[in-house]
Parts: sequence; structure tokens; C-alpha cells
Amino acid sequence: MTPEQYWSDEPELLDAYIEKQQYDIELENKKYHLLGQYFVAAVKEAMKTKKSEFAYPSKPFELSFRKKEPINEQEKIENDIRALFSQIKEQKGVR
Repeated sequence: MTPEQYWSDEPELLDAYIEKQQYDIELENKKYHLLGQYFVAAVKEAMKTKKSEFAYPSKPFELSFRKKEPINEQEKIENDIRALFSQIKEQKGVR
């Protein structure tokens, strides 16, 4: 929003700019979340010891505005991360 728009246009225009900014931030946050899911999948596959076991996803994750089980999906990701770190600790001999 330019200063001229701020001072001379309708006050409701400011609300529209604020709403768009919030939408852009939410969209960027979702992009980073998806990137994190791909990162976790890649690290999980890289931790496998045999090259023949590598199975990075062959197609992109399905995107949807309606999540069937968001709590279970989040718990699954957290459990995968915990398992990953426990594998790293075991390999280094740390308890």
C-alpha cells in the first residue's frame, strides 16, 4: 500500500491489505511445513544402511485443504523424528 492510498483511499482498503498479508504469511508457512515433511522423508531414507532400501517418495505428497487426521499425521511425523534421533544416538553410542 502506498502512502497515497493510505491517506486518500477508502479505509476498508487497509483491511484488505492486512488480510492479504496474513494470507501470504499463512501460505508461506504451509510451504515451509511441506518442505520440512520432504526433508524428514529424505533423512529417514538416508539413514537406511543398504542402498537397495532407499525409497524416497516417487510422487509428491498429496496436498489438501481438508486433512483427515491432522493430529495423527503430526504424531506420525514426531515419532519419525524421534526414531531418527534414536538411530543417530545408537550409531554414535550415546545414551
